[in-house]
Amino acid sequence: MNLSRAGEQLGVTHGAISHQIRALEEQLGVQLFSRAHNKLSLTPAGVRLYQAVNAGFNTIADGDRSLNLQELSGRLVIACSQTIASVWATQAICSFYEKYPSIDIEVREIKPLQKNIPLDVDFAICYGEPDSHCREVSEVAAPLLHPVCNPTLLKHRKPLRKAKDLLAFTLIHDGAVQWSRWFEHNGAPGAAKNIYFPNTNQALMAARLG
Repeated sequence: MNLSRAGEQLGVTHGAISHQIRALEEQLGVQLFSRAHNKLSLTPAGVRLYQAVNAGFNTIADGDRSLNLQELSGRLVIACSQTIASVWATQAICSFYEKYPSIDIEVREIKPLQKNIPLDVDFAICYGEPDSHCREVSEVAAPLLHPVCNPTLLKHRKPLRKAKDLLAFTLIHDGAVQWSRWFEHNGAPGAAKNIYFPNTNQALMAARLG
């Protein structure tokens, strides 16, 4: 068993999982995992508990599938940026529609960093924090920004070791994140040639083309 991989799937740290395992073992009064040679495996008691818990989850799943999802109906208005729609939301919306075919879905485009979300939008996926007036706002994830390019662009060039090395290239902008802020954050303010696109989709396509 790999606690690091389990932590990634659950969105918690390796240490948090180890703590919960120890707490559960203390609560039940039995050893659930065998720790030998830096490997973690289920003990016989752990196997029995896993089988019981797994059976319980299967029962819940069977009960959910037995519900008549056709009875749910209405209209759902979802708003997101063009990039989020193409990268993630479209697939999720299609999966949702397969489960709830009687619900009409309308997808609207909003701009990156748009603060004002129309009141008739039921659910919005925003880049940046929107106006929280009359709405419940939850952070889904924090963005991680990394430079990307077509690998062929780096052929016959010196390896990129510092942020300032990127200033020798033409920089592509997506209209939401400024390269200047990224360079300042990484201690390499400077000037470079730039190409500006209105959205991330077009910017990424240009980067792929080299």
